[in-house]
Amino acid sequence: MTAINESSYSVLKNKPSAILVISSAVSTVLDTAISLGKIYFCMEGREKPCEKCKNCMLVGKNQHPDFIHFDISSLASDAIKVSDIKLLSSFFQLTSNQGGTRIFSLGFLENVSLTIKNALLKTIEEPPKNLKVILFAKSKSSVPLTIKSRCQIINLREDIETEIDASRKKFSELDEKLVPLLFKGQNIIVSDVVKACQNYEIEDILDRVVLWVHDVLLVASDQYPFFFKTYKNEYLKVIKSVQSVQCLLETNHDILQMKRYLLNNLNKNLFLENIFMEFKNGFK
Repeated sequence: MTAINESSYSVLKNKPSAILVISSAVSTVLDTAISLGKIYFCMEGREKPCEKCKNCMLVGKNQHPDFIHFDISSLASDAIKVSDIKLLSSFFQLTSNQGGTRIFSLGFLENVSLTIKNALLKTIEEPPKNLKVILFAKSKSSVPLTIKSRCQIINLREDIETEIDASRKKFSELDEKLVPLLFKGQNIIVSDVVKACQNYEIEDILDRVVLWVHDVLLVASDQYPFFFKTYKNEYLKVIKSVQSVQCLLETNHDILQMKRYLLNNLNKNLFLENIFMEFKNGFK
């Protein structure tokens, strides 16, 4: 969800050795890290990545040998441990596979211990040759001053909130029709929701469903909904009814994957039916 804004490109122009990215707790950190990685690795050397060169393609698939992103989504527990960071020590010391830059990306800093923050500080103070570090945090206040002072800061959170406010206004009519139906969960009637969405773009409908699931995940972790804020009690009921939040998360991923087929689908009704059948399966 997070886009690299114009002000960020001015910060990235000189390819700083350490970046602190302030990002929303619900944004896709890996996608943002990949976007930043492309800027560093693009073979065209322009302000914005070409998206076509070998490096852009490899980073886009998260397969570039000199790019590594590390966050709690890859771990069994809810916090990054010292032992996890130690596994990356060899990456810090290795020379680049392609004779240039290496990038280590980590998110979120709120999920790491003080010991790890101190280790990161040492890396930022005395970075190995050609190593670039990208750190993610949910707010500036949660990051130690010693780390902040050594990083170029990119604040994407303000842009996200502005974008969401504009989105709420633009899609208020769609939300009034769609969101209450989503709360029916497993009991949603696919034909009814397809009919309610007839006058809207499929991509917009997909986005609203994904945002709705993001809110479920936030409420499940004892936070307030970020997108559809007035539905806190309804989300609590959904969480009680769903068999597994993990299943709903996997369903959300599958719905996101359906976006790639938008251009190939001419039958709007059938495509919408598939979306909401997938959504319904997330509650089983």
